[in-house]
Amino acid sequence: MVTMKLKSIGAAMLAAAALFGCTTFASAQAKTQAKTQTKAECKPSAPGKHDDCAVPYTIKVSGLDCEGCMETIKTGLTKVTGVEEVKTNFKSKSVTVWICPHKNVKQSSLTAAIKKSGFKVKSIRQGKA
Repeated sequence: MVTMKLKSIGAAMLAAAALFGCTTFASAQAKTQAKTQTKAECKPSAPGKHDDCAVPYTIKVSGLDCEGCMETIKTGLTKVTGVEEVKTNFKSKSVTVWICPHKNVKQSSLTAAIKKSGFKVKSIRQGKA
């Protein structure tokens, strides 16, 4: 018999769901727990990596002609407070940023960083590309 210390009923339900292969419940429960993290718990696992409570935004950018352009945008966006990770996709001419929900980052800050880097934002939407 396996003995586990569980902090809450939710954790017990998550463990049971994982044990019996209920990925739908496990996924929903994990998302709920991630959203309820406190500021102290909201820390990236490594520099340049986002944590579980970070919210992704996909930004379509015009004028991206080379990998150097992508690196310029990435550098500009990483300077915005609250941006935890930036991934570029040259093929789709888009950038995905993960933002800490506790930092109150506005889309206008992201747009300004891209504009300051010399490019124009076509669209911003919540979610990964």
